[in-house]
Amino acid sequence: MSESATEAATETAATEETATQAATSQTDTSTTDTGAEKDWQAETQKWKALSRKHEDAAKANAEKAKRLDEIEESQKTELQKAADKAAAAEAKATELELRALRAEVAAAKGVPAELLSGSTEEELTASADKLIEFRGEQAKTETQATDFGAGGRGSDVGTEKVRQLSKEDVEQLYRDKKFDEIEKARADGRLANLLGA
Repeated sequence: MSESATEAATETAATEETATQAATSQTDTSTTDTGAEKDWQAETQKWKALSRKHEDAAKANAEKAKRLDEIEESQKTELQKAADKAAAAEAKATELELRALRAEVAAAKGVPAELLSGSTEEELTASADKLIEFRGEQAKTETQATDFGAGGRGSDVGTEKVRQLSKEDVEQLYRDKKFDEIEKARADGRLANLLGA
């Protein structure tokens, strides 16, 4: 960038010297021809030439300045992109650290991690303690509401888990030709897993 600017300045200076020498020689020639009188046409030509030369230099410098602005803008954009990526990476790292801390506290306290709130270990621990306290009160309330002093009532009818037969069990019954037992197992719902029911 600095080399091209130096080259452009050197070219401009060399062109100026050439134009100035040409204009000076024209002025000198016109002065000698007419004596003390100036040749106004030669003066006009000299200044027009200098003006055009400076216009060309200004145009060349304007193009170079525009290219410089574009380069600076692209570098600024790259810098901004890098800053955005760094910020996103930092946010993700913070989120992962919080997840790990939340999982650690949840495992230590025996509560679900997704129910914990807070962003520091102290806040997460306090949240877990409140959940444990709430769970303890909730369990007492349920026990008190369902127990009317009649003692244990057992399980409700139909809520027991029925032992499902495996594919191997059914194949063995089939080999032993115990078709009645297979039919009874289907009726009792012991084939639900195999039948997809």
